[in-house]
Amino acid sequence: MTAVVVHEIAMLIWNQNIRHVDAAKASILSNLEPFVTIAMGSVLLYKPITRVKKTMSECCLISK
Repeated sequence: MTAVVVHEIAMLIWNQNIRHVDAAKASILSNLEPFVTIAMGSVLLYKPITRVKKTMSECCLISK
């Protein structure tokens, strides 16, 4: 449940600020979204960054 909340907060912040960059940079930055979500969960919710989270975020990065 907390992962969903943190992901949605990250998406709101991301979408509010992504309009300030051009399309080429926006596509590159969108690949960083999983990492931003994990970092926000770690900072805001004091959740540890586990190996599973690292692996899944790397899979997201590779799949794009």
